Amino acid sequence: MQVEHYIGGAERVSTIQVNSGLQNVVLSVKVPNLTPADVVSIQAQAEITNNLSFNVGVGRMILRSPIGPDNVGSGTYVLPAAMDNVDPYYLHHKVLNLATSDSGVTGDAYYNLIVYAVSSAGSGLIQVESGYGTIRAIVMRS
Repeated sequence: MQVEHYIGGAERVSTIQVNSGLQNVVLSVKVPNLTPADVVSIQAQAEITNNLSFNVGVGRMILRSPIGPDNVGSGTYVLPAAMDNVDPYYLHHKVLNLATSDSGVTGDAYYNLIVYAVSSAGSGLIQVESGYGTIRAIVMRS
C-alpha cells in the first residue's frame, strides 16, 4: 500500500455574509489520479469569529467536486451539513474541526470545505481567521 499526503492552500475567503444564502468555499485541496480502490481521508479545520451582537448559526460541510475549488453546486457531499450556534459573548470564536473519508472515485477530485451563516436576529459579516485553517487529504492507494 502506498500513502500520499495532499495539503490545501490558505483560506479562500476572509468573511462570510450572514443570511446571504451563499455557500463559501473556505478551503480546498486537490487530489489527483484517484482510482475506485483508493481510500481518501480528509481533515479540515477553520476558525470563525462572530463579532456581531447576536447569535449566528455557522454551517459547514465537505463537498467532493470534479470541477474545481470554487464549486459549491456540483459534486457529492462526503460530509453532510451540520451547524453550530456561535454566541457573540460566550463562544464568539469557533474552531470547526471536520474529518471524513471517501472512496470509489476515478480521476481528479477537489475536496472543498464549505461554510455558510444564518441568523434570525440580523445580518452582517463574520470573520474567517486567516492563517489558522487547513485542509488535507491522505490517500491510501492499493
